[in-house]
Amino acid sequence: MLERVKRFQELLVELGAAGSILALPVPKTLNLEDGLSNDEGGTARFTQAVVEPEIVNVARDLFASGHYSIAVAEAYKALDKFVAARSGLAQSGVVLMDQAFSPKCPKLYWSDRHTASEKDEQRGYHQIFSGVMLGIRNPATHEFGWVDDANLALELLLMAQHLLRKAKMASVGGVVIPTPPQIPAIRPCSCRKSPASPLRRPAGVSAPRPPCPTGSPRPDGNPRRPRRRRGPSP
Repeated sequence: MLERVKRFQELLVELGAAGSILALPVPKTLNLEDGLSNDEGGTARFTQAVVEPEIVNVARDLFASGHYSIAVAEAYKALDKFVAARSGLAQSGVVLMDQAFSPKCPKLYWSDRHTASEKDEQRGYHQIFSGVMLGIRNPATHEFGWVDDANLALELLLMAQHLLRKAKMASVGGVVIPTPPQIPAIRPCSCRKSPASPLRRPAGVSAPRPPCPTGSPRPDGNPRRPRRRRGPSP
């Protein structure tokens, strides 16, 4: 399409009619790279995007002078200091974020964590805060020139600004949400005996023998003789 427009303009110039044709404005697109390259390291772009004073005070001059990695490191150090001061914890880095935004007993939280979404928010930002300390702050602090691009540096600074605002919105306290008590299942006791049946004999009592009728045959076939009772001896 652009090639056709150029050819049409060249044709108009050849015909001498270009002076009467209104030039169409160039479409405006948001190109971060062009803005940074045309603005002495992107100071104006930085000023428009980064507005939190905790980050502006430590990263603006470094970013404008081209020290992108140091600017990013200082911004995340400022985030670390803010979280430590707001939570009252004397830690730093990953350890600080794990304790401050713990899903079970956080010092900084945004909800009561009753619903699944509220629990996911706490657990997710806990991982994000810990992750940026490990994956962004530490390399930018210990490695020279870890961030050497203005666009990448500005993206990381905006990430630090978002987390800083999120920490400012958090409530402070060590609230533990109690879990509902679990009622144990009732199991029948194996030592409990069922009541004795009226047709069952008590323990230790043998069954009475049926009386033997007089004259009933014995196992050998002979009739039984009645037993004589012995009287008292004279």
